Amino acid sequence: MTDSERRSRGARSRRPWEAAAVLIRVWIEDTQPLAGTAATEGSEPLRFDGWLELLRVVSELVAAAPSSGEDADAAG
Repeated sequence: MTDSERRSRGARSRRPWEAAAVLIRVWIEDTQPLAGTAATEGSEPLRFDGWLELLRVVSELVAAAPSSGEDADAAG
């Protein structure tokens, strides 16, 4: 399996020096079964129900985060 096959669709590849710091807040509303929301600063909370949904939501939030190069472009 190649690297591109391992990556989920729509996710972009980043080199370590292109990565941005992302703070993801997770609010657990129930533990049996696991349920809650997760969001980054400035984003609407995304709902999850179960561990796999939590992983999907976190993946989406990370994929939506700007890279450090995009941050520099927006600031400059």
